[in-house]
Amino acid sequence: MVPKSQYVAFFDEFEKLRLEHKFLPELMFNIDETMIDVLTKPEKVVIFKDEPSPTTTEPGKMEHLLLTLPIKGDPVKPLVIFHLKTLPLLHEEITNYYDITGSNTGWINGPILKIWMENQFLSEIYRRRQKYGMNQPALVILDNHSSRDILVQKHYGMTIKFIFYSSHRTLLMWFNHLISAPI
Repeated sequence: MVPKSQYVAFFDEFEKLRLEHKFLPELMFNIDETMIDVLTKPEKVVIFKDEPSPTTTEPGKMEHLLLTLPIKGDPVKPLVIFHLKTLPLLHEEITNYYDITGSNTGWINGPILKIWMENQFLSEIYRRRQKYGMNQPALVILDNHSSRDILVQKHYGMTIKFIFYSSHRTLLMWFNHLISAPI
C-alpha cells in the first residue's frame, strides 16, 4: 500500500512541471517495464537450409519489455531485454518493430537504459520536435527503479524533464490520470 502523501507529492510535482513548461501531449511519455511470456509451448518451425537457426527460449520464459507510452501521438518502439549475453541473429521484421538488447539477468540496468536513452529515445524526441517545434520541452515519467539512477547522474539538458514515482505502481493509474488532466 502506498501512502497518500506519495501520490499527492507525485501529482504536485507533475502539476508544477506541467504549468512551468507547458508540455505538449506528444512530448510527454511514461516509461515502464513489463514482462511477456515469449513461448508457452514449443512450436515446430520450417526454415530454409541457408537461414540461421531460430532461437527459442524455455517454455513459459518471461522476457522483459520496456514500454514507452506517449500520452498522445505515435507509439515508440518497445525495448526487449532478453536474458542473453549474446543476441542471436534476428529477422528484420523483429528488429524493425523492437529495439533489442540482452543482459545476464534479463532485467534492465543502468548501462542498458543509458544506451537506449541516448541512441533510441533521444532520436524519437528529436523526430517529434521536428514536427512540433525544436524548442518544445519533453516530460518523461518513470518509476524509481535503481537503473534510473543513471538518468539522474546524466544531464540531458533543460528540455527533457524526468519525474519519478515509487516502483511497482500501476502504470494504468498514472496514464489514466495524465490523460484526464487538463493539458
